[in-house]
Amino acid sequence: MPPKCCNKISPQKKPRRRYTQAVKRATLSVLQSASTRDVEAATGIPKSNLVRWANQATKLLAFDGTAKQFNLDGADRPEEIPDTAALEAFMHKLRDAERAVTCTHLINYFKRYHREWLDGYLANKNCG
Repeated sequence: MPPKCCNKISPQKKPRRRYTQAVKRATLSVLQSASTRDVEAATGIPKSNLVRWANQATKLLAFDGTAKQFNLDGADRPEEIPDTAALEAFMHKLRDAERAVTCTHLINYFKRYHREWLDGYLANKNCG
């Protein structure tokens, strides 16, 4: 009998588990009185996650968002584009004038107001 597939996309990989803030907080309270090995055996949560959560304990306990959220704030990618508020205002100005915002408009905006950043950004990209 063939082994049971864990995932249709990649049969060898198990799907990655995600834990809510509520689960992380509850686990941290249990970690105060038990070892990571005991908590790992009781919950099935890997030791690496438990150690990481213990290191992030102050951030996790101070988090004031919804308990159903998976990540802390600031988990997304950092912004690369300079002065995004001004770029957004420029785009709204074009839309208010009932003009379509195209890539050409955006490139011309960067050429006019952020030439040094655009040159540095394009220098790191491959041609083609």
